[in-house]
Amino acid sequence: MFVVPFLISLLFGLLILVWQGFPLGEPEIFPRVLGLTLISLLYIGVFFGIGTVISTYLDNSKTALIVAFTVWVFAVLITPRVGFLDAKLITPIRTSQSVYMEKASMRDDFNAALKEEEYKMVMKVPPNEKGHIHISDEISKKITEHMKPFEEEYRSKFQNHANKLDRNYKRETERQEQVG
Repeated sequence: MFVVPFLISLLFGLLILVWQGFPLGEPEIFPRVLGLTLISLLYIGVFFGIGTVISTYLDNSKTALIVAFTVWVFAVLITPRVGFLDAKLITPIRTSQSVYMEKASMRDDFNAALKEEEYKMVMKVPPNEKGHIHISDEISKKITEHMKPFEEEYRSKFQNHANKLDRNYKRETERQEQVG
C-alpha cells in the first residue's frame, strides 16, 4: 500500500532525471541512489510497523490515526531538533561574534605595535633648533619604507592567526553538528 506508490514515483523521478542528462549509471552515483532507496523503504517499513502496533492496541480508528500522527510528528519533527539542542549543551562552542571580536582585538594589537614601531622611528628624527620634531617629505618616505617590512610581517601574522581561528571555529561547529 505504501511501497508501490513510492517505487512508482521514484522510478518516474529517476526517468525524468535520466531524460534530462543526469548520469545515474555512473559508479559513484548509482550506489548512493540505491542506498537512499533502501533507507526510504526501511523508513516506510518502520512507520508502517509503528502504525500497525498502534492500531492493534487501540479500538477506535480515529484515535489510532491521531496517536500515529502524534508519534510521527515527534519522531520526524521534534526529536531531530531536540538532538541539536542537546548537542549545543553537550558541546558548547564560541559564537561567531566572539571569534570576530577576537580577530578585531588581535588586529588592534597589531596596529598598536605598528604605531609603536613608527613612533620609535619618529623619535629618532633630530629636533630642530626650537626643540620641535619636523618630519619632511623625505623623512616621511624613509619612515614609510622602513615600516613596510613590519607591516607585511604583522599582516602575515594576523592572517595566519585569523585563519587558525576560522579553522578552529569551523572544526568546533562541525563537531557540534556531528553530535547533533
